Amino acid sequence: MKNQKRWDFAQTYSSKEMIKLGLLITLCGLAGLIYHPNEKTATILGLSLMFLTIIVLLIRVELAIKKKFKQQNE
Repeated sequence: MKNQKRWDFAQTYSSKEMIKLGLLITLCGLAGLIYHPNEKTATILGLSLMFLTIIVLLIRVELAIKKKFKQQNE
């Protein structure tokens, strides 16, 4: 949130990344139609996938911001 330009870029970029990662989570959810784990295993897998997705999203957005604004001293 150093300035509005970075904020706008981050919001746009992160929304596109969330859509991509959401599709990945959806495919993993559809795999549950084929593989039927017990409730405890399904909960652990679901939470792990959710946390991993959040971490990947944060890393990708931060790297994209650094790459885009690397040459600018804003």
